Amino acid sequence: MRAAAITLLGVACACGRKEPPSAASAGPSLSALLATVPAASSAPEEDGGACSATHPGGCTAAAKKLRATDPAKAAELFTIGCDGGSIRSCVDLGGILAEGEGVPKDSERARALFLRACAAENPWGCHNLGVVLRDHLHVDEGIALEALERACERLPASCHDAADSYAKGLGVPKDMTRAAAALRRACDHDVARSCVALGRYMKDGELPDPERAFGELFDKACDLNDGDGCAYAGIVHLATAADAIARFEKGCTLGSKAACSVLGDYLSDGAIVSKDPERAAQAYDRACALKDSASCAQSKQLRSASRAPTPGARAPAPSASP
Repeated sequence: MRAAAITLLGVACACGRKEPPSAASAGPSLSALLATVPAASSAPEEDGGACSATHPGGCTAAAKKLRATDPAKAAELFTIGCDGGSIRSCVDLGGILAEGEGVPKDSERARALFLRACAAENPWGCHNLGVVLRDHLHVDEGIALEALERACERLPASCHDAADSYAKGLGVPKDMTRAAAALRRACDHDVARSCVALGRYMKDGELPDPERAFGELFDKACDLNDGDGCAYAGIVHLATAADAIARFEKGCTLGSKAACSVLGDYLSDGAIVSKDPERAAQAYDRACALKDSASCAQSKQLRSASRAPTPGARAPAPSASP
């Protein structure tokens, strides 16, 4: 069972690195694209006051409060705010349209809104423009990377997505050196998933790691409450059972199905700690709830075994009739 769990971690690692498509052919640059955006005045982004066409900041604030519960209404308010000159409203409206939150998905309209925001030097506008071009519309990978690079200058989280393009050869030839630099910048700014990705590439030998520093990267990600980071960190710390189990438990609590699955394996096989079938079944149940079918089967098997009579045990005598 333990080998299966480690394989699960390996699958999670490999899924982000499938064979990259060929680099995008040369085409227009991001600068040329931004130059096509009509100049538009932007409005102050103050959040106070009622929403109106002359007070778009109020629309942004009101829409943000509604987005989780009534995204369609939020989209209406973001539209008023965006039309009134609130770039933040344009970015949030684009996000709703790109994901289809309460409204029909419209990646092309989202692209136009993000382009407008990027032209106004909003880093989230540039970041989202890169993501929607590359991952939603699957076009202009070179421009998408330029947008992500521009966002990375001010938004470390965007460096992670730029690194993904470098590593997969999207918009440029595959370049793991540039991927590593972008991931390092993001990780240094506490972007946990970038610490995990950088450590993963080092652990798998895709990046040099003469000092075997990948464990420190996984530990940092776990400290930053990244569940998968805790799963990897636990594997690194197997020599110290208590540390490994603590990391698996934390990762499982944070919602990492890999951490839950590995935790179940080690609690059920007794390889590094005493067997604890009940806790193991609970860990598998969590992984099962996170859509890990193998853990569903493991939980069922454990619970069935716990109900089975002990081999060689004598069945209890029937009670006397009243």
